Amino acid sequence: MVRRNRQLSLQENLIMMQENQGMKVLAQAIQESLRRNEEQGLMMDRRVQQLLHYTHEHQLRRLKWFTVIAKYRKAKKANFWYPDDFIYAKLRETHSEADIAVLCQKLMNTSKAKKVAKTLQHHLFQAWNNRGMRLEDVADMLGVLVSTANSVRSGILVDYQLKLTGEAVTRVRHG
Repeated sequence: MVRRNRQLSLQENLIMMQENQGMKVLAQAIQESLRRNEEQGLMMDRRVQQLLHYTHEHQLRRLKWFTVIAKYRKAKKANFWYPDDFIYAKLRETHSEADIAVLCQKLMNTSKAKKVAKTLQHHLFQAWNNRGMRLEDVADMLGVLVSTANSVRSGILVDYQLKLTGEAVTRVRHG
């Protein structure tokens, strides 16, 4: 089979993402970003441009990787096969913490990889908390305002804020 190494058009990317059940949220986020940018006459967000450059196959491979890990853990009935720190280390080799947080947030909308994404996000939030990162620090890292309209990135901020608030309440109760 001959592989075509051409850049897919924006419309082709959106159609292919919408056909894949796990990519619906990503496609909607891209469409919303494009709509806002067209209305405001702004350039596309750098991260949206990067997402559009990924081929459909690359996105499917990443989703499949998480799905296979989740199935393997379930079959072995243990998390010591591909532990969370291994997954995190593998992702950190090629992605920033902000990109990993966005990936986890998106994967939580897929039933197959939800548990792996949720535990990975928990460990990521714990690392941020251990470094003393405030909500504003995380917002800066994600490149968004605390009250942004970007649903994926603001969702990460809300989840992190809940973790910080929950930990503060626990410290007061046990302190």
